Amino acid sequence: MVQGSVAEITNKANEALTETLNKTLEAFSLASEVNRNLLDQTVDASAAIAREGIRYLGEIQGAIRQASEEARELVTRQWALAQEFPKDAMASSQKAVALYWEGGEKIIRLGEAQLEALNRFTGNVQNLLGKAGKETQDLLGFAGTSLYELIRKVAERISGKEISPWEVEQIVREEDASTQAEARSDKR
Repeated sequence: MVQGSVAEITNKANEALTETLNKTLEAFSLASEVNRNLLDQTVDASAAIAREGIRYLGEIQGAIRQASEEARELVTRQWALAQEFPKDAMASSQKAVALYWEGGEKIIRLGEAQLEALNRFTGNVQNLLGKAGKETQDLLGFAGTSLYELIRKVAERISGKEISPWEVEQIVREEDASTQAEARSDKR
């Protein structure tokens, strides 16, 4: 009778150990999947931000090219105006003022266009980061729920009774405190 009892206890212990190991492997698999998904999300977000940066730089390049052409045109017109100055100083002066005014307006339009491009870029990057943050939050929420269920199942299997959410939380807190204490002692 004692031998049967020992064999029964040994079998139950082996079953519990096997299930615990299986659940541990499941937890590692979950952690691996979460890490892979986080890495994928990071790569996707980085690539999208890089595309936005390239688009923004393309806009800047186009604007600089346009500004350069307009500046070249203004300089050419100013040179021609300087050649007219000895002939008609008053008319040349009025044309020079108008030309400077036109140049100022072009600079303001260029600055406004760059501000709009920068606002689009920062808005797009902010949207991309917000989306990535939401996806990460969803993924970690799923992982947390799955891990919680694993802990609950293992605890129920070991204890042989149903475990409440409060008890699972207590198990996690105790394990976290134990891990932190071990980390502190390892640093010393």
